[in-house]
Amino acid sequence: MESACNAPRSAAPDNPTAQNKRASLETKADPALLRPLRHPPQEIVDAFGADVALHKVSLCEVSSRFSDFTPLRDVTVGGVLWFLSDHAEEANKDSHGLIYADLHNRRRDITAQSVCAIARDVDGCLPFSDEVERAERAGFVGTTYTSHSHGKTRDEFGCEPAYKWRGTPGSLPFTDEQAAAYLKSQGKGYLTNVCVLNAGHPVHVEGKGHVFQVEHDPVPKLRSIDFFDEAVPLAEVGQDGWRAIYHTLATDDYGGPIYDTACANPARIHYMPAHRPGAPFDREIYGERLRPWRETWERIKPDVVVRREKARPASAAALNEAPADLKEIAHYLGFISPSIGRKQWLSILCAMNRETKGSPEGRALAHAWSAGDPAKYDSEDLDRVWDWCDPDCGATMGTIIYHAKQADNYKRFPRGSYTFSFASLKS
Repeated sequence: MESACNAPRSAAPDNPTAQNKRASLETKADPALLRPLRHPPQEIVDAFGADVALHKVSLCEVSSRFSDFTPLRDVTVGGVLWFLSDHAEEANKDSHGLIYADLHNRRRDITAQSVCAIARDVDGCLPFSDEVERAERAGFVGTTYTSHSHGKTRDEFGCEPAYKWRGTPGSLPFTDEQAAAYLKSQGKGYLTNVCVLNAGHPVHVEGKGHVFQVEHDPVPKLRSIDFFDEAVPLAEVGQDGWRAIYHTLATDDYGGPIYDTACANPARIHYMPAHRPGAPFDREIYGERLRPWRETWERIKPDVVVRREKARPASAAALNEAPADLKEIAHYLGFISPSIGRKQWLSILCAMNRETKGSPEGRALAHAWSAGDPAKYDSEDLDRVWDWCDPDCGATMGTIIYHAKQADNYKRFPRGSYTFSFASLKS
């Protein structure tokens, strides 16, 4: 009776926009690519020592934004450092990049088996020399490089808060110095050579209202990567545990969230060092020891466990508050653990999508139920699956009821009454 849906449908190959939405698939690695990654040059081994340079890691390589990924399993830290250096003269930012996680089958955060490095983007907050000095003091083996350098960059800020900050009549134009000082007050003091456009007067931008537009020098973009002494197993720490480890380590490094938080996603592509001809460019490799993470995990694990314990009751409460026309679906979801296997979870989501006609309320209910297992819950992954659900996959309300009946405390939906309590929700 169970209805099993396939993984999300692939988009048409002749549609680049659609390709960007599909899940990239695993492809076989070229032996010629693996060979130097597994056997780094002797100068790399001499520089870092055999224990570090020959330390094995597993990651993935992506040849372009829209392509499938190639697992690079059991390669070495020294080989990856060589790889980053060897490809540092690329002119196109998006030509290819690395994912510092071992993915299986599809390029999704949820398919990451382990993470071998912490990669952070620090844009505009530190000069390259300061970041390298910080990393060298820490002593962890890794690399820092500047990412693609753009031309003049534009920015904008709202009129009302800027006028309030200046404390003078709004009709007076902003000077370059005032704009730079205001941007500094908003945490953008790293912008240089700020020039106010439109003679210092605001312009109207649809959807944003009246704003000041400014031009400034390119923002210095930096990427830093540290390799772990052992891969972080996501089956052990969970998606939420990995993100907690990531943010704790990154905050320890920088004293605050000045890094791009999206880099915590394990399946994120980190493009290779690249720059246009003639553009400023820097790269440095350094370190003496691989970075530990288990001590940090043991320190923050109690907080992660507490958040997980709170997630189930919160999920149950959200199901209880479902709109009247979704009460029956919410009732049966209350008996299904969101920790159910991936194939069954996909089937249930497809059934919910079909029964609710893909409505925002149905999507919200899917999030509320899935969030009951924060170790697996990935909001972006759920949204992608929801958007890809095939109404002809065969999953129906009967699919949801089938899974609900597996619970020992299963009860049929109380027709004519919406007073059912999820207090006995099965964990």
